[in-house]
Amino acid sequence: MIAARPESARIEGRASDLIQEPIQVLFLDVDDVLADGGIWLAEGLELKRFAARDGAGAFLAHRAGLKLMLVTFRESEAVKRRAAELGIEALQGVREKGPAVQAALFTLHLPATAAAFMGDDLVDLEAMRNVGLAIAPRDAAPAALRLADVVTSATGGQGAVREAIEILLWLNQSASERGSATKATASRTRRGGGTRAARRAG
Repeated sequence: MIAARPESARIEGRASDLIQEPIQVLFLDVDDVLADGGIWLAEGLELKRFAARDGAGAFLAHRAGLKLMLVTFRESEAVKRRAAELGIEALQGVREKGPAVQAALFTLHLPATAAAFMGDDLVDLEAMRNVGLAIAPRDAAPAALRLADVVTSATGGQGAVREAIEILLWLNQSASERGSATKATASRTRRGGGTRAARRAG
């Protein structure tokens, strides 16, 4: 459980201003987000480098009930294998990420406000605009950085996904606490106590 606001990332505003409801699914680009952006080609194989810390972050997400899904333009056996290791779904060969995310949300029966997208470049912008929270690694393209609600201190493929997951868990915890407080206030009001202002008015 992430109990305190992560101080290293750039977070635009208060937790209460960032998300309307807890985030239930995090969509992730691969190159320069989950992987470090380097591509090694050898005898028909495409190799990528992933950070072990991000794998640990995926474990935290699973334990908290936060679904992860990869959305990437390229198709790679390395991505397929890494997704299997992390126990997450991978959408590969996606040319238009915005519609792909919308379709996935329809299948999951989730509103866009319950989703976050972490991307780093121009092909990610539409998807980042159409979810509840946009996230980018520190070394993302300027357009992605301008659009992002959260920018991690880590660079892509170097623990940025782990950091993003920790931030989401903190935001979700804050949202849940606000929801509990709102329900408690409503319950007191129904019992006739109400808020101080309501009692004075009565």
